[in-house]
Amino acid sequence: MSQKPKKNFILGLCWAAFLFLAIAPITTAQEIDASNFKIEPFTFKAVDGKRIEADRGALLVPENRTNPESRLIPIHFVRFKSTSANPGSPIVYLAGGPGGSGISIAKRDLGFFTELTAVADVIVFDQRGAGQEAMPCPYAISLPFDRVVDYAEVLQIVAEESLACKKHWQDKGYDLDGYTTVESAHDVDQLRKALAIKKISLLGASYGSHYALAIMKLHEDSIDRVVIAGVEGLDHTLKLPSNYDKHFDDINVLLQENPELNAKIPDLKKMFRRVLQRLDDKPEIVNILDSDSGKTIKVHLGKFDVQLQVWGAAGRNSASASIPAMIYRMDQGDFEAVAQRTYLFKTKALRLSAMPIMMDGASGASKARLERIAAETEASLLGNVVNFLFPEVGVAWDVPDLGDNFRAPLRSKLPVLIISGTMDARTPVENGEEVASGLTNSQHVIVTGVGHPPSFADLKNEVIGFLKGETLSTLVIEGPKVEFDAIE
Repeated sequence: MSQKPKKNFILGLCWAAFLFLAIAPITTAQEIDASNFKIEPFTFKAVDGKRIEADRGALLVPENRTNPESRLIPIHFVRFKSTSANPGSPIVYLAGGPGGSGISIAKRDLGFFTELTAVADVIVFDQRGAGQEAMPCPYAISLPFDRVVDYAEVLQIVAEESLACKKHWQDKGYDLDGYTTVESAHDVDQLRKALAIKKISLLGASYGSHYALAIMKLHEDSIDRVVIAGVEGLDHTLKLPSNYDKHFDDINVLLQENPELNAKIPDLKKMFRRVLQRLDDKPEIVNILDSDSGKTIKVHLGKFDVQLQVWGAAGRNSASASIPAMIYRMDQGDFEAVAQRTYLFKTKALRLSAMPIMMDGASGASKARLERIAAETEASLLGNVVNFLFPEVGVAWDVPDLGDNFRAPLRSKLPVLIISGTMDARTPVENGEEVASGLTNSQHVIVTGVGHPPSFADLKNEVIGFLKGETLSTLVIEGPKVEFDAIE
């Protein structure tokens, strides 16, 4: 496994659409018949030019199963046939996000999916509201950069301006209440039935793990084996601020092993608190060059701006390696890099999509989870910025809540492989342990030095072995050494 430092921390919620099939016609739920399922052979072409013979198709499903008059929407899928003489249960890949395109991921990483065909057929698909059927807002939301804004004002601006996006999709005839993880879980089972499959295995990371757990809860009898990484449990959609504080502790431990860095950063959390207090006392005004106009722009930086930029890097694989240098430079009075990213984010990069707003808003959080988040927020370094835009934007959109029965701990005897990374602040090891407590036939593999989410491709031997029915002999795997950005 390898990690390469990443320099770009521009935050934005962008969902790209990859087109390969014509949009299926929309009908009403009463008209479901054999014509609503289509499949045909074709040649699947990856981004790198590699090709593989496969099947592609589309299944029409009700947009909102609670509405008997619901229209039908297409679920596009691709199936790679197994090379095994005795294939196991077909593997359904669940993309993250929410809003990720399984088909697009296969185009970028065809090699891994091809290797999975040694076990069974592999099915990738675009969940409702994703891929070809993506639901992006038609514009970016701009935030003030010529004055300091706090998180409360940002939430107010985004909540109010994003409602035009909700209206945009409703005016197109979309029943947004149908865009929940429960409806998506039923989509997978309906696709299984359409393909005449008795049982499927599930493979999902990040939101894909949340998706997998929901399918297990609703359709357990149709599941064979499950592999989930970077686990977002059914009550883990909203993150705990304390997990990010622990992440800074973990980084600090690694810094202490590096004499040169430790001399400059003896206590990362203390240094970061000093930076945040400095901005609370007096915001920074930083001159930057606008690359489009060539003009000098004054960017006003407050506490929220820095918290958001650090949160964007925290726990996200090699991006975490930039955090110590980022905080050190700010502590030395150099805010230029953060100002550049903040300006770009506030003027161009805040792009939302209706689908993930509905999905995450509906999954929500239990009362106990919300109370814990509130109790941790004030004393934590990043506060509730770790849940950027939620639950507030979901509330503004009047998203239907899936309820505590959905979020209740899952109990199952299904064989499940859980994979967690020690440097993952978004879905920490503790998430995996909590979910594993209700899964009596689970194994929890912990990979050191890995952030969010652990890569299936990097752990392909373990994943393939488990899907073949093997028991793993090693539950702690040494991952890459974190190489922190140099401090000049």
